[in-house]
Amino acid sequence: MKMAEQTYANTQDTGDKNAQGNRNTGGESDILRQRLQRLQDDVEGLARDVNAIGRGQAARGREAAQETGRRLEHRARENPMATLAITLIGGLIVGLLLGERHGGSR
Repeated sequence: MKMAEQTYANTQDTGDKNAQGNRNTGGESDILRQRLQRLQDDVEGLARDVNAIGRGQAARGREAAQETGRRLEHRARENPMATLAITLIGGLIVGLLLGERHGGSR
C-alpha cells in the first residue's frame, strides 16, 4: 500500500509542478505577445516612414526631370540647326553600334 500512496503523491506533485509551469509559461507568453506587438508596431511605423520618404524622392525626381525637359526644349527652340545636327550624329552612332552588334558590316 505504501508504494501506491507514494506513486499517488508523486503524480500529485508532478501535476502541481506542471500547473505552476503552465502559469509561468502563460506569463512568458504574455511578455512575448507584448514584445511581438511592439515589434510589429515598430515595423509598421518604419514602413510608413520609408513610404513617405520614397514618395518625396519620387516627387523630387519627377520635378527634376520635368525641369530638364523644359530646358532642353527651350534650347532646341533657340538653336534648331544644332539640335538637328546633334540628333543626326547621335542616330548615326547608335546605328553603327547596333549594326556591329547585329551582324557587323556586310
